[in-house]
Amino acid sequence: MEGSAVPRLAEAERESLLGAVHGVSGPVVTATRMAGAAMYELVRVGHAELVGEIIRLEGDMATLQVYEETCILAAPPVPVPRPPLPSPSSCPPTPSCPFPVPFPHRGWDWGKGQGWGQSYWGGREKRKGAGERPGMGTGTGTGGGGAHPASVGPQRGRVGDRPVPRCVQGGTTAIPGAFGCGKTVISQSLSKYSNSDIIVYVGCGERGNEMSEVLRDFPELTMEVDGRTESIMKRTTLVANTSNMPVAAREASIYTGITLSEYFRDMGRHVSMMADSTSRWAEALREISGRLAEMPADSGYPAYLGARLASFYERAGRARCLGSPGREGSVSIVGAVSPPGGDFSDPVTSATLGIVQVFWGLDKKLAQRKHFPSVNWLISYSKYLRALEPHYERLHPDFPALRTRAKEILQEEEDLAEIVQLVEWERDGDGDGDRERVGRGWGR
Repeated sequence: MEGSAVPRLAEAERESLLGAVHGVSGPVVTATRMAGAAMYELVRVGHAELVGEIIRLEGDMATLQVYEETCILAAPPVPVPRPPLPSPSSCPPTPSCPFPVPFPHRGWDWGKGQGWGQSYWGGREKRKGAGERPGMGTGTGTGGGGAHPASVGPQRGRVGDRPVPRCVQGGTTAIPGAFGCGKTVISQSLSKYSNSDIIVYVGCGERGNEMSEVLRDFPELTMEVDGRTESIMKRTTLVANTSNMPVAAREASIYTGITLSEYFRDMGRHVSMMADSTSRWAEALREISGRLAEMPADSGYPAYLGARLASFYERAGRARCLGSPGREGSVSIVGAVSPPGGDFSDPVTSATLGIVQVFWGLDKKLAQRKHFPSVNWLISYSKYLRALEPHYERLHPDFPALRTRAKEILQEEEDLAEIVQLVEWERDGDGDGDRERVGRGWGR
């Protein structure tokens, strides 16, 4: 990692700078003689210099979480991290930046008002200015989403032309569903056609063919940018973590994706992050927690599962960044959840639904009938409806009433379907048969 204070083994001049591997249990490594190390410091383990992170300290013994395969380790030394050296590229301690934060220094001039972020559309460089200090993450948050809907346009496909609960820029969305219900397809559709400036797509513990599908399909899709036709891939950042990679790397992929999203947000961009899927991350936490001999909670997941999920989703929102010129950006998070058998009482799903504001529930019965997207509108909801009221009043004043009427028809069709399962259905003069056909026409 460039700019890291962690020494490589070839640079270690004294034996006191090296610890020793005490034990290896999958991605969890214990090392001794680690006096002077601090929590969450990066270390390099073994002669192969595997990257790891200190997650526990007990005296001179440290517990490391290694992000690469540990099968090649055979009690090699571990370099003890040195204190970071002062750098002229570090931001000075201020109330908004209490600790010096080193920044990469490649001869750039960080003058007042200089642009520190760059993005490219069609070969043309486009800058966003920064403030007096290029500090990442500094800004006045406006917690939650603004009144700008972030959804798929109705001309693009079936996801957006139904009474689907809308998300907003800077909002959080969960898409739980069983295997084969179309979580990945919905995430990829949002990546293709959403009105965000930047897409960060994180494949966390997913199949490799899904990642290759993104790389194969996205370059062929186009969109309009300032009157020009550009490839969608030019606005997409892909973080690939396939299921055959070490489990510790799943957590790293999630945090890498949200950090990249915050970087683009501080450039004044509206970013959508697709996490597919957070259940694989939770499974990695369960495995590492078991190797650390921590007390298990529901279904073997660690007791801090809800806190980890909350700390991740709460990094979404709209922000007005400090400095000049003025910039306003947002990070929207769409997390897919894979509960076993489609059981929404799963601990990961339950903890996620207590955090996010938009819930798209995928129905396994709809998927079995080849109805895609298999979103069950009756159980899905959005808590951003009040924030979107000014938008609808200005552009679509009839939409709220039509949406309410559509949901009433769907609910009546559901009630009639339950009756049909008990008694023989007959068409009568009350028009119930016509009502059921109307309900089925809405995709039920």
